[in-house]
Amino acid sequence: MNTIIAPSIDETVRLAVASVHDPEYPGISIAQLGLVEGIRVEGATAFVDLIPTYGGCPALDFIASDVRNAVL
Repeated sequence: MNTIIAPSIDETVRLAVASVHDPEYPGISIAQLGLVEGIRVEGATAFVDLIPTYGGCPALDFIASDVRNAVL
């Protein structure tokens, strides 16, 4: 008998966020760059806290949109 263990919702969200790459550094994930401050899931809602590389980072809006799309 084979047992299949599905990832938890938390882990699924973490994997989705980790798949997002920084637009200024193609091939490097935002998780690798340390831009993800925290992730929590409450019911059907995921909250992802991002840290910009510097104040006023123009890429942060693009990254937030990519994170939203990946998690959805």
